[in-house]
Amino acid sequence: MSFDSTDLENAVVALLQPLRASHGVLTLKKYDGELDADRITATMGRVPAVLVLYAGGRNEDLGARQVFMARLVVFCLESGLREGTARPGVNALLRGVRDILAGCEIVRSSVASLEREEAVSAASGMSCFAATYKIPVYWMAGQGGIHG
Repeated sequence: MSFDSTDLENAVVALLQPLRASHGVLTLKKYDGELDADRITATMGRVPAVLVLYAGGRNEDLGARQVFMARLVVFCLESGLREGTARPGVNALLRGVRDILAGCEIVRSSVASLEREEAVSAASGMSCFAATYKIPVYWMAGQGGIHG
């Protein structure tokens, strides 16, 4: 069975949909350059935002059974670090993502585990943190590979 990296991104975007109601997320989608210097101003107008990016992976040869250890980065963007009067803050967004994805089955019996969270930027009136998740995708040798 073949696998495409967009399957992971789409699955995570779908799983995170409850953040729209619980955290007022305005933008929830696959990453498409929203953090680029020429697009950051437009992005700031659509926060809180959660952006999902397939960040590669590596194959581990276990004989007949193979595992592709994929990495997904979930960017959380907000106008501030902490909760405000009307906004959840980037820390609350990170917690919301963590609460949904931690131990959650993403695709084909593959459970997400948090690898790290780190600040990407806290300038220009917007805070951006990245949460990196490892997702093992299992497959059998001779039944198609991993395609991304």
